[in-house]
Amino acid sequence: MERYFYGPITAICFLSNEILSYAQGPHLILYHIVQRRILDRRQLLPDGRRIFGVSNFVFPRHSEQRFFLVFGERWVSVSCVNSLKLLEWHNLALIRCSDWVFDVRPVEENDDSRFLILCAQSHHACEVFSVNYTTQVCHFTTRLQLSFEEITWSASFYVDKISETIFVASGCYSGNIKLFLFQKSILETTSDVKRSLLNVSSETFELLGHRGPVFCIRWNCTGTRLATTADDRCIRIWKKCTVEAIQFEQHAVLWDSTSRIWDLEFLPDDMIIAACEDGMCRIWNISNEKCLIRLEDHYGMNVFCTSSLIDHCSSTCFIATGGADSNFHVYRLGDILGRQIDRYCAVFELPSVEAKNTSLECNLWDASQTSINKSSFCAKESVKSMRWLSRESLIIYTDHNRIYHVSIWKQGQEWKQTWTLLHHVEDKVLAPISMTFIEHGILIGTNCGQVLIFSLHDVKRLVQHRCQVDWAPRFHSFQATRKGAVMNIFSSFEEKPKIQQELFIGEQIFIVSPDGCMFWYDLLWNVKEDVLDNVKLRYILKHPFKDGLFTAMCYHSSTFAVICGDKKGKIFVYFPKQDQLDSCDSAVLMPIFSLQLHSDRIHCLSWIADNIFLSASVDGMLFKNLFTKKQDYQVEALCQRKCFYKVATVDKFLKDSASHKLFLVGFHSKYLTIWDMIDEKEVISVDCGGWRRAHDVWFSSKEFMICFTRRGHLVLRYECFEDTYSLSKAPSNGFHGMRINHVLLMTEDKGNLNLITCGEDTMVRNSVFCTQSHQVHALQILDSHISGVQCCAMDEEWLWTGSGKDQLVVWQRVNLTFDSEYLGQSTSHYYHRKDMYFGTLDKSQRMRFVNKATHVATQRVTSCLVLPKYLLIRRNTVPSCIFHSLIFVTRSDGSFALHSLLEKPNESKQWTIHLLCHFKASQFPILCSDSLILPDSLQTHWRKILIFACNTVGQLFIWQLGEIDVQNLSKVVNEFSKNSMIISDMHQGAIHDLHVSILENDDILVVTGGEDQLVKSHIFHLDDICIDEELSLVKQQSFVPNYGHSASVTAVWTNGRVIFSSGADQRWMMWEIKTSHDNGQFSISSLQLCKTMLCNVSDISSISVANEWLVLAGYGVEFIKWK
Repeated sequence: MERYFYGPITAICFLSNEILSYAQGPHLILYHIVQRRILDRRQLLPDGRRIFGVSNFVFPRHSEQRFFLVFGERWVSVSCVNSLKLLEWHNLALIRCSDWVFDVRPVEENDDSRFLILCAQSHHACEVFSVNYTTQVCHFTTRLQLSFEEITWSASFYVDKISETIFVASGCYSGNIKLFLFQKSILETTSDVKRSLLNVSSETFELLGHRGPVFCIRWNCTGTRLATTADDRCIRIWKKCTVEAIQFEQHAVLWDSTSRIWDLEFLPDDMIIAACEDGMCRIWNISNEKCLIRLEDHYGMNVFCTSSLIDHCSSTCFIATGGADSNFHVYRLGDILGRQIDRYCAVFELPSVEAKNTSLECNLWDASQTSINKSSFCAKESVKSMRWLSRESLIIYTDHNRIYHVSIWKQGQEWKQTWTLLHHVEDKVLAPISMTFIEHGILIGTNCGQVLIFSLHDVKRLVQHRCQVDWAPRFHSFQATRKGAVMNIFSSFEEKPKIQQELFIGEQIFIVSPDGCMFWYDLLWNVKEDVLDNVKLRYILKHPFKDGLFTAMCYHSSTFAVICGDKKGKIFVYFPKQDQLDSCDSAVLMPIFSLQLHSDRIHCLSWIADNIFLSASVDGMLFKNLFTKKQDYQVEALCQRKCFYKVATVDKFLKDSASHKLFLVGFHSKYLTIWDMIDEKEVISVDCGGWRRAHDVWFSSKEFMICFTRRGHLVLRYECFEDTYSLSKAPSNGFHGMRINHVLLMTEDKGNLNLITCGEDTMVRNSVFCTQSHQVHALQILDSHISGVQCCAMDEEWLWTGSGKDQLVVWQRVNLTFDSEYLGQSTSHYYHRKDMYFGTLDKSQRMRFVNKATHVATQRVTSCLVLPKYLLIRRNTVPSCIFHSLIFVTRSDGSFALHSLLEKPNESKQWTIHLLCHFKASQFPILCSDSLILPDSLQTHWRKILIFACNTVGQLFIWQLGEIDVQNLSKVVNEFSKNSMIISDMHQGAIHDLHVSILENDDILVVTGGEDQLVKSHIFHLDDICIDEELSLVKQQSFVPNYGHSASVTAVWTNGRVIFSSGADQRWMMWEIKTSHDNGQFSISSLQLCKTMLCNVSDISSISVANEWLVLAGYGVEFIKWK
């Protein structure tokens, strides 16, 4: 029976600068980094035991041979390779220890043909084995029992070859770390099999500081330092005090990780790398205890392992990381550190805040700043808003109604800064509250509806002379609105292309008032005299609702269309007609098109092409929208995305026309994050104290200038980086970084299998398994859910997916030209909202998100079934709509719903999900469901389908469904309540899965797996005489095998001839249904167990079968050729 497992990478190790070894389940894979291909794949541990650690070594006397030590649970595998080019593999020994193994280490002996294996185990024990690689014989030598008082969670060896001293560091559940020292001589074989270490040596020491279980312990190459990590999410570095003693003292504590750390590795130049639970790898500088960089190339959660290699020929350090997404990445340390070399940060004191004597803080109010009156700043002043004007200048206004220009530059190694007061009013009515830029000026909106315009030419003169000139900048003002404050002010400067120098330049500005209006002004700027020549109100854009407020806009210069976003997440399109364009009077415009996109306030709109713009909001959603430049001027959502990892609120977009880069600025908790939207990776993450604080980011080429306020100071941060990519990574297999909840396996052309997986990481992944090369290749990532995807169902054209936040998404299947299929256009539906999202998803749009769910129910979709519409829907009952699909959905509140997907015939791709019926079936959650089309011999003119479902108390629900009259939905509910039956006590506890099949004699076989560790097979007979009157199912017999699982059964499948089952005991079983034909009567005699095996997949949740292949899904997937 062929088996192929693809799951989390739990261990990784370099063999050379070209060859890497990593572990997946019980398999060890050798991978060529340069050629990017798998060299060899072997199962080294028995019964699917997962590998926890891999190490390789070479003895100086046998440099041509490379030995491998692989351990997992109680097993240790010893093997060797004579040559990395020919890969002549020899298994030397398979050792079963008496307890769980945490670390193994080889010790060279005087005999050239033998070496010792030290195995650090739980309960502070160390077992020693002697391996003869000439005769391939292994025998037990001795066991050293260290004194212990609590449970061991981790351990690590260090062998000093010069003094022949062995150090053992053992981490405990309480956070304490115990160090033991003993000589190599005590490892010799004696008659005393079990030794107490305290009788041999009294060299012990205890390290205190961690809180919680110690997960990982690592020594440096010289044994002078020890790195430990525990449940307190920090790394502690311990340094050896003296050369001879075993005493260590705490040297540094490294903080930055927000989750647990699984693996550590010392790097050159006083650095260390950590593999973290949150999906990132972090590199620290130990000397200053700062995190230098975060690597975020893994999907989902859990980076399990990391390794490093120093190439002494080229003085290059390589780093490898492996994670739960079954991918590994290889980097050069110099490359990933190079992007952070040019970085500096400075902290300036805000007005009237007491100065501190630190090297990074500068007092603004010194004698050189003659343009500011010191005595006028008695109260505390804080920044309300700031905008970058150029690389070295900022415009800031404060809560004391002052507008400043801040000039910042670097002189040598020191920062210089100068503040200039541009404008100041005592009356709070005239306080500035909004700001924007035009090509030749700075616009500031005030609380009384007035707009102040400063000349950029004057400001540049201030920057040039560093405030050494004694003159006040000029400004113009006009009354923009008399209906309240200027809530926001926008300009067309960013969208307008550059033109040649002219005497007069026109600009469009848009001013938002609190009454739901936006005023469109035309400004005429005299370039020669650098003054504002004319201001004219062109249009008034009216919000259609009384409580509406515009929060974002973008201007389309070629069509004069204005696209606006409001505080409730709606998009409006305004377009002046031809007679209004020629009119001299200010006309009132109403929206010609509206679309509900977001569930909360739209924060920013930005054009990325002539007819495509992005919209983002505080709900963490990002939309790519198409603007159709036709007579209707409509907006169509091309795709929707939950926001990126560590970004819960989108703030703004950054664009660079020279490098064609597009960045997103967002916030998660107190972190400001800049994300590269093209390369899909985090660029910068800064702790700025929260997104509500004043901040702004300036970007050009590869430089970022970040300015924000934090704890009464103005913080400036400069970042200049080079793009860094991993040198090599595992073949893209498209698996999840978290548990897979459901899987669908379908047959494609040329013997390939199409795989649809739904994961807890909110992703739906479409992959292809090649039955010839036995490799999995990712086709597409479908990402529209806001929580873990629980189930999926599919027909010829549509894929339905349901998630834990009561969300249902339907995807349309699209055929491509390259002999594969991926799922293209999508539409999603929330049960308790009327919003309908639709659009297309592209293969290259692979983005990860963590998003806060808003306006959705707490119930979750537990299962879904696609029902055949041609059997159930009467054609004459769906007027004026095209009927596409029919879906049956169960939920955790014990109810089910029947939905239909409709399309308007005159409007292509305008889909709606219509609720046909909603029925409360049980007071307990329904966990699983399945359907069965009745054979022709049992079908009447209208009843055709049976639906089965199970809940958490062992009940089985059966409904019989016939043709549905969509125009009379009350009859649908009556049919469900009338033609139904409930069978109790099917299992003692929850039924996790069921599967239904038809037998040869048209009886129905129902297989269920439950919490009571049983797999039950039930045979029902459908009475064809009474079928027209009521549902008549007769339970004839049940089969419960004598031998089964030792834990709850989580997944079952049957085709009427065989039964597959899997459980929490990580076992897969295959049962054959034995039948007999006595006197021409068909009957089932028994169930015979054909095959049982320990699976490589842990926490199995789903089984799917296609032809001769079977797939198990959980933490990873395993393909089994069962026929």
